[in-house]
Amino acid sequence: MPQTTDTTRRKGSPTDVYAEAPSIEQEIAALAELSERHEQDPALPRAFWLRKAALVDRIALAEAATYGPELAKSAIQAAEAATVQLIAYDAKHGAREYVRNEYRTWSLTEDS
Repeated sequence: MPQTTDTTRRKGSPTDVYAEAPSIEQEIAALAELSERHEQDPALPRAFWLRKAALVDRIALAEAATYGPELAKSAIQAAEAATVQLIAYDAKHGAREYVRNEYRTWSLTEDS
């Protein structure tokens, strides 16, 4: 398998992955604006679903860190539901590309 370098895509901790993300408040505002721009078009772009899933995941991570997984259960379930929405979008609009991206990510992180 190819070796990962600083310039290749690889898995990271949630802290690393979301380090450069806008604040939760900024991302909520950006998603609301994006949603409004597509108000007449029910087909929101993939970026919306990806950013929404990441936002809800960040909220769930913060809730779990603050209150523990049991009290953060509804936030965790919302993050899982948002992830399913993204996967459903990808399945409808380019499942093969999704598989290629996921395989690439996996292959870059494998040691053997």
